[in-house]
Amino acid sequence: MIEMRIVDIGADELQRRNAKIRPVVSRNGKLYYLRPYSLREIRTTSYYDTCDRDIIEPVKENTLEVLEGCDFLCLHPYDYADKEKRFRPTVADVLRQISRRHLWWVKAFEIIEEPQGVPSGREDTFPSIAFNSGYHVSKVRLYGARK
Repeated sequence: MIEMRIVDIGADELQRRNAKIRPVVSRNGKLYYLRPYSLREIRTTSYYDTCDRDIIEPVKENTLEVLEGCDFLCLHPYDYADKEKRFRPTVADVLRQISRRHLWWVKAFEIIEEPQGVPSGREDTFPSIAFNSGYHVSKVRLYGARK
């Protein structure tokens, strides 16, 4: 049986990424930055639960652009202690999984596709293997500074 896991990058590297890469959310076709989060918050708080009240400013026009070809599937641990089995992503989940080859350019990220529930069908698909390993799978978009 294949098993997946998120590799831990350590507190110093996680803090460096947190200082440089900001979460954004789309509302009515416009991107917004979320407030800065502490190291403790990025590890323990589902920013999806608080993003509407954590919006602090719109992304200024022509400051960010999509890093083409850099969208990726991201793992998020699920916790069955949460009886609703909700999708509860943390900023740390995403920051840990951004490829080192993209780190130089990335300024922001956005979850553009939430998990679609329990995968059905073939057991050898990425979402099925991830789910059986204890993870939801989202799709994340990376943004860099516009040139």
